[in-house]
Amino acid sequence: MPATRHVALLIEATHAYARGLLHGVAQYTHERGHWTVYFELHSLEDPPPKWLKNWKGDGMLARIGSRRMARAVLDAGVPVVELRRILTIPGVPVIGPDHEAVARPSCNISSRRTCHAACSRPRAALRWLRNNAAWPDGFALCPNLRG
Repeated sequence: MPATRHVALLIEATHAYARGLLHGVAQYTHERGHWTVYFELHSLEDPPPKWLKNWKGDGMLARIGSRRMARAVLDAGVPVVELRRILTIPGVPVIGPDHEAVARPSCNISSRRTCHAACSRPRAALRWLRNNAAWPDGFALCPNLRG
């Protein structure tokens, strides 16, 4: 029988996508076993949890929302997989949506100066996205948002 792995989950539960990730981890541990997970509620804006400095587990799955959190995760010294794809952290593998690829079809569908089917004010939407770090700069590649 494989050894039990201790995995920290730095995944907020405030968004449906993140809750889906947590559900997937739960399903994996139920079907495959051999994982003990550590999870506590937090948001992307929260500072790094205090327990992270002393984490002695085998690895982490994390949705990293700030450079401060990225530094704390790296300082823990265990393998990590980043699940948000907003920050580029050298040496850290990333699994997450390709935001530019997601935005591109809606840009091609639009005949007006919109980038998303539901957005009638593209510059305001882009400004909001940039200010709220909801999407990386790749979203700005939408030709309807240039200018």
